[in-house]
Amino acid sequence: MIGNVPLRKIYMDILQPRRRTSIGTVAILVGVDSLTRFVMTVSLMNLSSEEVIRTILENIIFKYGIPIQIITDRDSCFSGEEFEKFRKALNIQHHLITANHHQSNGMVERINITFNEAMRIFKNVEWDKTVLSTIFCYDNTIHLKTGFTLLCLIFGRNSNVKLIRRIFWLKVCILLRRRIGKNRFEEFNKNGMTCIKNHGKQKKNFYDFSLI
Repeated sequence: MIGNVPLRKIYMDILQPRRRTSIGTVAILVGVDSLTRFVMTVSLMNLSSEEVIRTILENIIFKYGIPIQIITDRDSCFSGEEFEKFRKALNIQHHLITANHHQSNGMVERINITFNEAMRIFKNVEWDKTVLSTIFCYDNTIHLKTGFTLLCLIFGRNSNVKLIRRIFWLKVCILLRRRIGKNRFEEFNKNGMTCIKNHGKQKKNFYDFSLI
């Protein structure tokens, strides 16, 4: 079965914010592995079929191998003759989802929602940098169902453990802010920081007392 092996079935989509970055990035190619949910992102300088094909070849296929199947929407960069020749040359199955039926590509759509939310929160940071930071957080966060990070499921190893914990709580904060609103989140964050500082003082006082 295709879906029983990592990186053999990949969902792909184009994330296209409304503004160009300072280095000329106009969009991001997003790929999601159907088995592990591991996410890959690559910057695009334009939306031509040639650029998309080059990006997939250099940044996905040359790094992770040739997938058996790719699932995309019907954007011109995916549905054109050039992309068809490309996938046939590599013997890749290509499934084009039905127009206006985005749930068929739900894995990518969900991560795009996360990217858009991160870009909204960190609006003063260039969006391509925000996407890179977000994807690092996402792939290095421990999945509640498996108990492993997505990075570990693909490569068999984790990144810096202390950093992963900080990233996990950053993601929690982003989700919490989304659910309870900015004002309530800031109040929650302020109260939380007060509790942390008080706990730190208690630990320090206990340590100082033990030295007497």
